[in-house]
Amino acid sequence: MCGSAGEVGRAKEITQRHKCFTNLVGQTSLCDLLHLLKGASFVVSGDTAIPHFCMALGCEAVFVVSSGVYMGRFIPYPPSYTNYHAIYHPRVCELLACAHGIGRCMEVFAYESVDLQIPHPGEWIKDPIP
Repeated sequence: MCGSAGEVGRAKEITQRHKCFTNLVGQTSLCDLLHLLKGASFVVSGDTAIPHFCMALGCEAVFVVSSGVYMGRFIPYPPSYTNYHAIYHPRVCELLACAHGIGRCMEVFAYESVDLQIPHPGEWIKDPIP
């Protein structure tokens, strides 16, 4: 797991719960990061520069959790890039499914009018089954 120095606290929370991660958050230079990405069998990232680095480095599988904000600018990648897999919020998927989906996403996100905040699954359960 990599990230900026500002993400160290969140990374500690994650690694305390999930011991399977190697935590390099706040400990890698850009060159170190590129070396790590080059050797990765797959990468999961948010909509940052990381997926673009991965594509340039020829990574085998790149999974991007995308908000859709950069629709038409950086995404979608051309269909010939079969190793790039965008994961969109269900509301973005709805927009993409409508007529002129990419254009509609660009229009909607230009005004930041879609609230993509969703509650944690634990918040959905008001009366858990005993």
